[in-house]
Amino acid sequence: GLLTPALWSADLHTYDEAMDARAGNLAAQACAYATQTPAGPVHVNLRFREPLTPTAEARAQEFEHGPVVRRVASTNAPDPDAVASIAARMRDNPRGLIYVGHMEGDVAAFADAVEALSIASGYPVVAEATSRLRGRLGEAVIVDAAEALTRSEKISDWYRPDFVLRLGRAPLTRGMLEWMASLGADQVIVAPGLPWPDPSRSATEVLASGEAEACNALAAALDDNSPPDAG
Repeated sequence: GLLTPALWSADLHTYDEAMDARAGNLAAQACAYATQTPAGPVHVNLRFREPLTPTAEARAQEFEHGPVVRRVASTNAPDPDAVASIAARMRDNPRGLIYVGHMEGDVAAFADAVEALSIASGYPVVAEATSRLRGRLGEAVIVDAAEALTRSEKISDWYRPDFVLRLGRAPLTRGMLEWMASLGADQVIVAPGLPWPDPSRSATEVLASGEAEACNALAAALDDNSPPDAG
């Protein structure tokens, strides 16, 4: 009933130019919480400007809806169809990036999985200090001082990834958060549970999976579809 405690709640503030992207992301999170096990009610508070009753002009206005974040639910192993789709987009977007935020758990197995994915995709890795991966990614390309580099207009214009795979928690610094939000890139977050770490609402897809399992599956999919060696 109406008095049942909500599993999750959020506020969507007065309309502005960025509201469409936030609204889609918020709706995806609301659906994920409402349909999890056990399922239950969610509450989204919408704030409207006066007049609250739409005018005839507002009713006649047509809105163009951009992409809404998609969440592929699974157990600890990633959904195979989602892996194939993400791997195909990574192949189509060689200018990409793997971002790793704060992580817990078996760091050795996770480091091996991230390194394998970096090698298979050719994507460099930005690893926060709290990821515990620094010094553990032997053959991967590591981007040091990434937050400082994003403050350089020359460098950030030179390398703007078209695809970002995000693992672990959200970026620690405001500069990195704002840079990722400004990319307009396909951004996939790997997160085993709710809520997923996306304070800037810039994700286009969320893969519900263990991080190491997702990296290993994506690396295998990319290797399976790599072109044959010349000669």
